[in-house]
Amino acid sequence: MKRMIWALSDPTGLPAKHFSQLDPVPPIEWLEEFSKPRFGIDDLPRFGVPRSDLFNTSLNPELKFSLLSRPAPSHLAPRMSLVDLNAGHGSDWDKAMEALAKWLARHLEQTEALFWVVGQGGNLSPRFELHLKKL
Repeated sequence: MKRMIWALSDPTGLPAKHFSQLDPVPPIEWLEEFSKPRFGIDDLPRFGVPRSDLFNTSLNPELKFSLLSRPAPSHLAPRMSLVDLNAGHGSDWDKAMEALAKWLARHLEQTEALFWVVGQGGNLSPRFELHLKKL
């Protein structure tokens, strides 16, 4: 499990792209694992976020985030997420997030996907909405 999450967080987005294109589509049960806040301050550089740019570690040493909701690579950008906690203020995505959105879009007919969106705040990020409209 941890190796899969680590691979999908690769900054090139290639493992996530491959994952999103598998046939049959990887099961929706992965959504729960992708949503767990397993990353912390030491993982920020893996996602292109310099620790010094975004966070004062002495003020926020317990920072946790998930593969599907995480800091964006700019101190001016909102958190990168498929579901927007601040309706209408989503950030741009990296290649891994783009691929994971494609994977989740393949599960739109499943109630688990709907329940997950509602459980995350219920507002799709503008970027995810745009992605779904292209389908």
